[in-house]
Amino acid sequence: MATKGIDVSHWQGDIDWKAVRTTGIEFAIIKAGGSDNGFYTDSCWEKNYAGAKAVDMPRGEESLLFDLLTGNE
Repeated sequence: MATKGIDVSHWQGDIDWKAVRTTGIEFAIIKAGGSDNGFYTDSCWEKNYAGAKAVDMPRGEESLLFDLLTGNE
């Protein structure tokens, strides 16, 4: 049986974490930031992490890093 999870960032907007929890989603990967166009923190990182934690959803963080000179991942 597969484990279902989601990958979220500011692109998903406001997330109703209680509703997500009731859909069978078992974990969340939350974008913390990246390095495309300079290093940054995702604008919804803290809110998404706190929301997932509030509903006791297992969670992890991701940061996407790019080579700033060549543009390669």
